[in-house]
Amino acid sequence: MIKVNLNNCWQNSYEEKDNDADANPYLVKELLDQLVNVVGVDEENITVYDTVRTMANWFYNPLASDFPDVNYVDYLGGASGRQKVTSSGIKIYFANGMDRTLPLCVTQAKYFINMPIMKRHTIGSGVTLAGKNHFGSFMTSPAGLHSYHLSAFTEGNPAPQTDIHAHKHIGGKTLLYIGDGLFGSPVNHVYFGHFDMYPFNDDWANSLFFSQDGVAIDSVMWDFLNVEGDPAEGSQNYLHQSAEPPDDVYDPEGDGIYLNDSLGVHEHWNTTIGIFSSDRYSGPAGDGIDYIAVGEELLEADANGPYNGVVNISIQFYGNASGGTSPYTWYWEFGDGNTSTEQNPSYTYSTDGNYTAMLTVTDDFNATANDTASVHVEPELEADANGPYDGTICEPIEFSGSASGGASPYTWYWRFGDGGTSTQQNPSHQYDETGDYTVTLTVTDDWGYTDDDVTWSLVTYTELEADANGPYEGYYVGADVKFNGNATGGCEPYSWLWDFGDGNTSDEEDPTRQYMEAGNYTVTLTVTDDAWYTDDDITWANISDCIPDLECEGSLSWTDVKPGETVTGNFTIKNIGDNGSLLDWDIIDWPKDWGSNWLFTPMSGDDLKPSDGPITISVSVRAPGEKNSDFTGEVKIVNKENSSDFCTIDVSLSTPKIKTFLYNFPLLSWLFERFPNEFPILRQLLGL
Repeated sequence: MIKVNLNNCWQNSYEEKDNDADANPYLVKELLDQLVNVVGVDEENITVYDTVRTMANWFYNPLASDFPDVNYVDYLGGASGRQKVTSSGIKIYFANGMDRTLPLCVTQAKYFINMPIMKRHTIGSGVTLAGKNHFGSFMTSPAGLHSYHLSAFTEGNPAPQTDIHAHKHIGGKTLLYIGDGLFGSPVNHVYFGHFDMYPFNDDWANSLFFSQDGVAIDSVMWDFLNVEGDPAEGSQNYLHQSAEPPDDVYDPEGDGIYLNDSLGVHEHWNTTIGIFSSDRYSGPAGDGIDYIAVGEELLEADANGPYNGVVNISIQFYGNASGGTSPYTWYWEFGDGNTSTEQNPSYTYSTDGNYTAMLTVTDDFNATANDTASVHVEPELEADANGPYDGTICEPIEFSGSASGGASPYTWYWRFGDGGTSTQQNPSHQYDETGDYTVTLTVTDDWGYTDDDVTWSLVTYTELEADANGPYEGYYVGADVKFNGNATGGCEPYSWLWDFGDGNTSDEEDPTRQYMEAGNYTVTLTVTDDAWYTDDDITWANISDCIPDLECEGSLSWTDVKPGETVTGNFTIKNIGDNGSLLDWDIIDWPKDWGSNWLFTPMSGDDLKPSDGPITISVSVRAPGEKNSDFTGEVKIVNKENSSDFCTIDVSLSTPKIKTFLYNFPLLSWLFERFPNEFPILRQLLGL
């Protein structure tokens, strides 16, 4: 006998599909398959029943299609293949004084398999498990038992479930209890619902419960429901009554023999211990429930994606699994037709693109779980140093790096072959020495893949050449010698060092030097470039003793000049000394007693060479105030470097005499001589 729970099929309709929380035909079908095809029980010896409800087609058809000779018993027997329940006349006597008649199929059965559903019940906020499942094993509706059922919620009161468990034709014949928790209901007896608790995590319970102890299996399912729906505390009183029945209360056969022995084990789990641990209940050693979790939490595969890589470089895949029952087997599909049975395989793609890798994990009970991971494969990373390069040690060489493939952004690492490095994409690097250098660019992409490109850099140097632009000839002692430095090659800028051969030096490019003694001097120019290379050029400077000679030509003579009148004149000066001599001259003296109104243009000069010829000196002077006078003197010009070398220019000036006709007038002559300061107007008129 297989007792199923069809409690929600109370409409007496065979066609209606209520989709309520009733027995699962496919679970029952699996049980029939085991009994018939594995154990070898004849179909005719198996009965599936619920005697107080109709067995609707949605439940019956999947079973009868494979097992047509099984007996299917319901309340009406009103559809094909369904047998109407018949009475055995045998009763069950409840501790509260009520009784119910048992069907013939129940009393004639040798063994029972009780298949309750793990679900709550709205009546009294109770539960409907293995004990209450047999409310559907009577000839009449169980509604009349509800008052007894509710009274059993009071601790210590007798419970109808205990009467049922103790009856020899029901509990006494039950070989196996199978609790259907594939869906279950934490809310009520009508609707299936998700379980929030771990390990279901707001999903279906996906569980089956097996036991030969009707008290123990209900205790475990009650614990699950208690976490989710908080059933009334009194709803477990029947478990206490069944585990430790009070004396002289239960006589379900009505034969005067009372139940005194325990019907099973009742305890609650220890929530501090993992739900998959056998230690969650005290176990046989503690006279408790022997709790065995077959399998673990829901099997889950983890492909640990996403993955990124490049063509022709292996990608490391990592597989993980949780739940289920180890050991696991692994099966990877990489999305390009290739597979692996390793847990953590390395795989190399030959073509870039986007792939979906799938990991399938199978546990020890052949449960499977899948997980996918995206795989992005870039073209193979290629670094390009864009060489070769060439340059000199004088200035930096500009390097240019580029990359393709891989995953940007890239990082860059240059090694220039001389110990220098750079992390710039396009660096500048200056070499200190000439040579042919091996240059390596390493590019690393955003995923850590690297590629190298090797090129070379040819570094040269144009020899530095100094040029002193000598020799320097035709110079005399004391004269300015203007040196001119030049350089080619090497690395600019240059620095200069002249050694003039007389103990003096200069760091100018084009210095000027005066030698104080005649001679032939060795002159050295040392040029140092920016790379600290040097070059010398040697020349000479020939310095001669040269004597300038001052010569003046001309005179200054003015006659009949009115007093106070300004007169002008000129004379010339020239150097008649040795070629190459330089004359520095100065006008140092003139007739200063004439007054301070002399003006010479120019009054002095330097570096007058013989080749310059004569130069003209312009002179202007204002005549003295005395009339009828003659003035004489000289202008003195001197060689500033040799005071003994000088020349003079004679100077004369006369003011006008009294007119001749005055001497024809002796009287006027006598008056002017007798009174020299008188008669100014007359004197002016006569030009005196």
